[in-house]
This record gives sequence, C-alpha cells and structure tokens, in this order.
Amino acid sequence: MTRPPPPRSVRHAWLTALIVLAAVLLGPARAAAPPDRERWYVIELAGQPAGWMMSSQGESEGAITSVSRMRIEMRRGATAVVMETSSTAREKPDGTPIAIESEMKFGTAPVRQRITFEGDKATVVSSQGGQDVSQDVALKGDWLMPAAAERFVRARVAEKADPITVRTVDASTGFQVIEVTRRGFEPARIEIDGKPTDAVKSRSTTSAVPGLETTEYSDAEGIPLRVETTMMGIKMVMSATTRERALGLRAGEMPELMVRTFVKPDRAIGHARRTTRASYLLSADEGQPPLPPTLGAQAAERLADGAVRVRIDVGAPAPAGADEAADEAFLASSPAVNTGDEELRRLLGLAIRDAGDDRAARAEAARAFVSRYIRKKSLSVGFATASEVARTREGDCTEHAVLLAALLRADGTPARVASGLIYADQFAGEREIFGYHMWTQALLTGADGVPRWFDLDATLPPGGPATDATHIALSVSSLGEGHMQESFAGLAAIMGQLRIIVERAE
Repeated sequence: MTRPPPPRSVRHAWLTALIVLAAVLLGPARAAAPPDRERWYVIELAGQPAGWMMSSQGESEGAITSVSRMRIEMRRGATAVVMETSSTAREKPDGTPIAIESEMKFGTAPVRQRITFEGDKATVVSSQGGQDVSQDVALKGDWLMPAAAERFVRARVAEKADPITVRTVDASTGFQVIEVTRRGFEPARIEIDGKPTDAVKSRSTTSAVPGLETTEYSDAEGIPLRVETTMMGIKMVMSATTRERALGLRAGEMPELMVRTFVKPDRAIGHARRTTRASYLLSADEGQPPLPPTLGAQAAERLADGAVRVRIDVGAPAPAGADEAADEAFLASSPAVNTGDEELRRLLGLAIRDAGDDRAARAEAARAFVSRYIRKKSLSVGFATASEVARTREGDCTEHAVLLAALLRADGTPARVASGLIYADQFAGEREIFGYHMWTQALLTGADGVPRWFDLDATLPPGGPATDATHIALSVSSLGEGHMQESFAGLAAIMGQLRIIVERAE
C-alpha cells in the first residue's frame, strides 16, 4: 500500500525560531559598541561559521547613533537560507529616544520599520512592497535606548555590581522592550582569534526567551567578547573578530541544520494523515519539557515524573476561553498579517466566492485556496509576511500558515498560528519522524453557539482533512508586533532535547 506524501512542511518552523531568537539573544552585544568604533563578531552554529554581526556608535548633530547589522546563513541541501537584520537607533545624549529605523529580511522582500516615540508610546510604521502598516505600542516601565543602556552597564560593571539588569529596546525582529540580566561575574581567560585574552565570565538571561541561559565573556568595561548558548540542541557561539574575518566567510562553509531537529518517536504512526485521536508522552534529555498549551483539540497535563501527556481529539475541540474569544488581537492587522492589503482582499474574494455564508465552510475554502495558491515550495524563504506571500506565491509551512491567517482575519474570522510538531512518514532522507511545523487556528462558533479553536493546516491537500492528530502545538501567537518571538520561544526551549512516546494514535 502506498502511503500519502508528507505535508509540504517540516522545514521552516525550526529555522524561523532559530533566526528570530538568534537576533534577540545577540541583542546585548549589538547595544554595546564603544563610541566611534566598530565591533565585529563571527557567528558559529554547531561548530561551523554561519554569519557575522557588526555594531557601532557615534555622535553628531546633538544625537548619538547606534548602528547594528547581522547576517546568518545556513543550508538545507544545496539551498541557502539567509536572515539579515539592520537597525539604526538615534537618541539624545541624555538617552531621550528620537527614532529607530530597522530592516528585516526573512523572505524575499525586506520589511522596513520606522519607530518614533512620544511619552510612553511608540508608533511603529512597517513597510513592505509599498504596503504600510502603522501600530501604537505601549512602553511599560523604565527602559533605555542602546547608547544609554551601554553607559548604564559600563557604570554597573565599574561598581562591580552583581547582578546587572538592564531594560532596553530591540528592533531587529519587530519592536519590543526586553530585560537582560547578567550575574555570577568571575575572571576568565579565553581565546579571541587565537590569542589568549583576559575576560569576565557571567551568565545572562533575557525576558524575550524565558528559561534560556547564555554564557558571556566580556572585557573590563562589559563589552561582550564571546557569547555562547544552546538553542534547539544547537550550540551558538558569537566571538569578537576583525572585519576582514567576519566578512570572509565562504558560502560552502555554512551549516546544514534541519535534520538534527527531527524527533524520532518510539514507534511509527500508520496512516498519520487520517489519525483523529492520539496520546503522547513528552520528556526531555535534561530537565522537564515545557507544558504545551491546552487549546482546541489538544489537552496537556504535567505528570508526577515531570513528563507531559498530550491528548489530541480532532473531533472534539474544547470551548475557547472568554478572554481569547474576545481578544481583538486575533482580528487585528499587523506587519505579518496586513488585513488592509488590497491584494489579500482580492485573494479572499477568489478563495470564498463559492463557499456561501457558513463560517466553517469559508474557512475550509480559504485553507484549500492557500494550499493550491502557494505554488513554489521554496526552502530559501525564512519567514515572509502574508503580503509578500500573496505576491510571490512562494514559501513553506510558515508562509502557508501566515497567509491563511490573513485571509481568515480579512473575512472577519479570528485567527492565529500554532507552532509545534507534525509527524511525517519520510522527509529529507529520514523516516518516521516528528518535524517542527506551523499551521493556522481559526476561532469558529458552532451550532451550539460556543466558539472553539479549529486547526487548519494549509500544507495539507485540498479535499482531505484540514488537520490530524499528529499536530502537537507547543505555542501559539497572534503574530502582532513584537509577538513573533513568543511563538518561537516554546520551540527553542525544547528543540534538540525532546523525546516522544506514542501511547495511542488512531
């Protein structure tokens, strides 16, 4: 008997998590360049060079300008996948924010942002392909612009403070205020470009990725010399170097990382695309796995031994909570999901023209449309916005999920994306594995008048099931401004460590 092919997925959710979280974790170094000097770093993944980062700071015309640029490149087979970010932050000498301009390139077209400040509010204008989206973001509590944050850290280092906590802004992957804490300072000696160097070792955590710890080696003024962390089972190292070495990386040296994130369960799952009920035990190589959300068709519970049991019943999704049902974020327009885009609205008309008035039928029509519409299943797209996908018709699981979420919202149906795992009989030379994946969830009200979250996977073919019981959600996100990281933090905390026992799948 021939098994159905795996969904067009299992490719980019892991990549998106990696590049987004890399930008966040390396943020403190981007904000720590001494005045009138460039600092260059080489970035390594799994022991191989994968990119570079540069930061600089200067003062002119009554303003301090902090510039950062980063590029990470990796390979899936012969295909290079590239993430690039850059930002320019301007502030007054006393730290008063003026503006931040940034550019992010995860897909084929860059997303540009300009952030201006007024009191405790930031106005973020995102532009891509001629489409602008403007949002106001509330800034809670005290926080510092990059140059002010660098001065604060330098002063606290001089005072030999321990710990040192600073709240600053990060605009490399969307705008957010993050808190970074360094503690446990002790002398150390490391090699930088082959030369023994005195350093101060500390441990660092960030609010952007709770539970993930980074080891930092800094100079006497607190400027990072080397940063080490492990995400998704992959060791990431950033080391100070020269401009020439940082830019001298050759494409042939870039690492291939996808297969190492696959999870091999204790047994195979037959007819995976037709499973409707399942139960899994999740454990981790070290510590406890994070507790997945209980939502829709999925229920999760922590067991006495620290493992997690996840039960999925596709035919019986639980009612949504009152707060979720009323949350306007799931209908809002954002840079990732620009519901005001005329091209998206044109596509919506094509998708639902024969679907009638039933919300569930319209949602399934939109899912089937996206499955057919994205015709180029590209490995080179890291994370594209819905507006970009509408025009390029290119991408993989993340692009399917985001485009479907945009169409659903444009039609008035609350939607979000789920990041987690899906089972595949075979993929990328591996057999019977779980790979990291993204899909869409729609909030639909049934005949009983109760709203429930329904899983809709646009990578699955039209005419078949919209989901199956091998979809294990680890996190969900509205894809609002600054919320992309929250969707991937759950993935980063467990990738490379997860173990799955299949208790039941039918």
